[in-house]
Amino acid sequence: MNDFHYNYIKKYGSKAKLLMTDTDSLMHEIKTEDFFKDISGDVRDKLDTSNFLQNHPSGILNRL
Repeated sequence: MNDFHYNYIKKYGSKAKLLMTDTDSLMHEIKTEDFFKDISGDVRDKLDTSNFLQNHPSGILNRL
């Protein structure tokens, strides 16, 4: 989780803010024009979308 926060989320610089942490999660606020577009190239390697419906409104699964 630390690696993800410091080496992935921090690419947004001052536009990313860590809001809270829990035992196994981090919650961020990220100011960007299209977050799903930003992460579309990294979904398979860095994110768990197993609970997303195939027709998720973000279209993120269609970009894989």
